[in-house]
Amino acid sequence: MPENDETKKIKLKRAKLKRNKNEDIDNVENKGKKKKHIVLRILKVFIFVFLALVIVGIGVVLGILNSVIKDTETVDLEQLKNLKLTTIVLDKDGNQIGSKSSGENRLMIDYEKLPSNLVNAVVAIEDERFFTHNGVDIKRTAAAIVTYVLNRGNSSFGGSTITQQLIKNVTDDNETSWKRKIREWYRAYSLEQLLDKEEILEAYLNKIYFGEGAYGVEAAAQTYFAKSASELNLAESACLAAAIQSPETTNPYNGDEYKERLILRQKIVLNKMLE
Repeated sequence: MPENDETKKIKLKRAKLKRNKNEDIDNVENKGKKKKHIVLRILKVFIFVFLALVIVGIGVVLGILNSVIKDTETVDLEQLKNLKLTTIVLDKDGNQIGSKSSGENRLMIDYEKLPSNLVNAVVAIEDERFFTHNGVDIKRTAAAIVTYVLNRGNSSFGGSTITQQLIKNVTDDNETSWKRKIREWYRAYSLEQLLDKEEILEAYLNKIYFGEGAYGVEAAAQTYFAKSASELNLAESACLAAAIQSPETTNPYNGDEYKERLILRQKIVLNKMLE
């Protein structure tokens, strides 16, 4: 049957609508492709700029590190050995009848004589990854750097390892700046290439101040507990470890308030040991 004019018009209209629809789809697809292409180009530019900034940043950081380190002397091992010691005066029977110190009341003790509770207490509260890092604790250092940056330099760097604390005590480098921290990191890493962990911990515990005029853990044990550090029990070990952070504000001889601070800190030490 021949198509009438009306049928032809309807078919033409449908064909036109279909063609327009296909053109719209093509336009949308083309626009999508163009948009995707633009996004990819922007992303490539961003990645390129980011990598360039990273490379430049690394170069700047390495340049700063080199400029600070090249003038930094490593720790003289003689400084760790030649500590001011207290002279003990004994009678003919070997009983102590007096003592004389040259400014620092200090008695030496070998690492082998330190009770494991004391070693564990000090490491737990002062530097929990002491036996695994190379002088600088990357995790603590990164957190300290972030805090320093967020506070726009208005915070102490913190994050010091036992090795770094020893370095600070031996060199008396107390400058408050990021340059000092770089020197400290370099010296700590260098020291760990020369001494083993036990030697570093021994030097640290014989060097640091525990309050009440006691320098080193042996003098501290005798000052607070009237016994050698080798005889300390768990509670006493945690107590001395607790005093390291702030020996004067936790000195029990200064009054009940100070004693309470020491006991509170002691509990923190014990919890860290348990952890």
